[in-house]
Amino acid sequence: MSNNHPNLVPLSRIAAVMALVLLVSSLELTAKEPSPFKPVATAEDAITRIDELGGAVRRIAANNDSLEVDFQHSGSSLRDSHLQYLVPLKNVVLLRLKNTPITDAGLTHVGKVVSLRRLHLERTAITDAGLKQLSSLKELEYLNLYGTAVTDAGLEHLKGLSKLKRLFLSQTKVSEAAIVRLQSARPDLQIDPDPPRDKERAMAVWERTKQLLAAAESANEVAQREAVELPPQIDALKKDYETAKQPAAEAKKQADEARKKSEDANKRANDARKQAEDAQRQSQRNPNDDGLKQQAEEKKQASEEAKRKADELNQFFDEARKTADELQTKAETARRSSEKANKAKELAADALKVLEGVQKQEADARRRITITE
Repeated sequence: MSNNHPNLVPLSRIAAVMALVLLVSSLELTAKEPSPFKPVATAEDAITRIDELGGAVRRIAANNDSLEVDFQHSGSSLRDSHLQYLVPLKNVVLLRLKNTPITDAGLTHVGKVVSLRRLHLERTAITDAGLKQLSSLKELEYLNLYGTAVTDAGLEHLKGLSKLKRLFLSQTKVSEAAIVRLQSARPDLQIDPDPPRDKERAMAVWERTKQLLAAAESANEVAQREAVELPPQIDALKKDYETAKQPAAEAKKQADEARKKSEDANKRANDARKQAEDAQRQSQRNPNDDGLKQQAEEKKQASEEAKRKADELNQFFDEARKTADELQTKAETARRSSEKANKAKELAADALKVLEGVQKQEADARRRITITE
């Protein structure tokens, strides 16, 4: 067979490609190989090695010598032996090992960091055997074991940690009974999950969702009924609105006119009263002037007449305003009824969606009650 066949790749090219693939694979394996533990002489050397592993060492605060060591972004490069770099560091109070590949063997070194107050071990492979290594951490106040394989037996190793205030045990193999026993022995220790508290909260949520469900069912029942009854009434309801709208507008116009007349009458009555008072004062200063007496009396009568007319117009305005308000309310009710009829089917669809959503919420709340029991 000829080597010049157009569909065949030369063997030399295949060999070159295979060699390149093997080289790349070798480099990838070399790159992924974790760095071995190297003994360090000083805290500075330990910090350098931690940085090289993808970890971080930082002060808790600018004016505080307490340290935080964070390995949770170091990826798969971290090994149990690397935790020996913690030992030369002074005053480490916070250690983050969340989502790292450490095992119980690594906690042998963590147990030597006796200054620790907060320890994050979420989603690690530690077990009860690892917790035994933490019994020396007498300053520990916070321990997060979320997503680990610890069991009831592991909690026995924590009883001697008298300063422990927060303990997270969600998604572990610890039973509810063991949590309750630990809570009874250590009432000052806040544990998550807290079965009695969680059940109480779940019950409260369920009761609330049952109330919402009842309201949603009632609203949906009304909406579905109106979706059937109202559409045939659209024309009649629209006509009712148009019929009510004109009298309401006219009544409002009359009320506005009555208000203006009432205001004018009140002003005239006020002016007449002032004139009568002025005339009365002039008459009192000149008691022998019969002309001033006559003028004062006439002003007084004019003031009383102006007040009477103002009172009548005020009453007329009140009645006109009341009538206008009633007709406006009637027109507004008719308008809303007309709009409601037009949107009845849309509102019914929305009510059904709300009901379905609340039904899911109630079912979820009921399920949580079952879980906490």
